[in-house]
Amino acid sequence: MATKRYDQKLHDKYDGPGRQAVKKFLSKKGIKAEDNEDKFGVDLILYKDGEKQGYAEVEVRPVWKGPKFPFPDLNVPCRKEKYLSNDKKTLFFSVNNEKTHLFWCDAEKVLESRRAIVDNKYVKNEEFYKVELKDLNYEEIWESQVHVLEYVRFLKENVQLVVEKLKMWRIGINIQKKKDWI
Repeated sequence: MATKRYDQKLHDKYDGPGRQAVKKFLSKKGIKAEDNEDKFGVDLILYKDGEKQGYAEVEVRPVWKGPKFPFPDLNVPCRKEKYLSNDKKTLFFSVNNEKTHLFWCDAEKVLESRRAIVDNKYVKNEEFYKVELKDLNYEEIWESQVHVLEYVRFLKENVQLVVEKLKMWRIGINIQKKKDWI
């Protein structure tokens, strides 16, 4: 069996935003989530009323776009087992690409799920836990701020395209005004 190699670029792109989305979600539930100082350990340490309650492992799923999850079950790599088996309760979170929706469950649900060998775009023959969707909690974590920030990022990345569209829009208005005067 193969396992996916660590990819620093993917980690840099998804780890921070995924953790932030989960931290916000948990804070609304009265749970404070802090980054684990052990960079090789589980992602977050969870506190309630100042007392350590457990842990959370977070994954962002780039192929999950929008609110509807596109698969019949959730694949969790078996290599994640070391992050899901801890001395305190551990939660597992799977966040969509836009950080607007997520699944979560007790890590025990993941570890109790059937296993299967799956090919994916990163590696062939990797072993995964196949978590049934009925065993997951589905949450909408949409906030207008998230969408505004995504829109601002889009504008920054596509400023030339936006300028061209605005010019075309303005030309269209000027042509319409001229037609109205004829």
